[in-house]
Amino acid sequence: MRKVVVIEDDKVTLRLIEKILMDEGFEVLTALDGRVGLDLVQTYLPGLVISDMLIPSIDGMELTKRIRSNSLLKNIPVILISAVYKGYTFKRDIEESGADHFMAKPLNMPELLRIAKEILKES
Repeated sequence: MRKVVVIEDDKVTLRLIEKILMDEGFEVLTALDGRVGLDLVQTYLPGLVISDMLIPSIDGMELTKRIRSNSLLKNIPVILISAVYKGYTFKRDIEESGADHFMAKPLNMPELLRIAKEILKES
């Protein structure tokens, strides 16, 4: 499936990720907060979710936990991204949320694209 939901409250980063994915032929749905993002995931059942960790209404880890606890959504891969969430416990927290990958900001866009293609079997 070539559909990706991107949830990011920084509009510049959101548009950059959207453009890079769209240039590769992916259908991209975007949200500026976790509640809208979760609604998109539930409605469109994408092949991948990319979410910032610190977003309004539902943060990225809680969003991932909700995806994992829903029988219709639980197998959707999730990439969490963050510029500030880099403490000692962050790896454990990310693993506990059920996320498939974590990437620190500033994002390495070629690497993000490579991971997205690998997840979606497009490489």
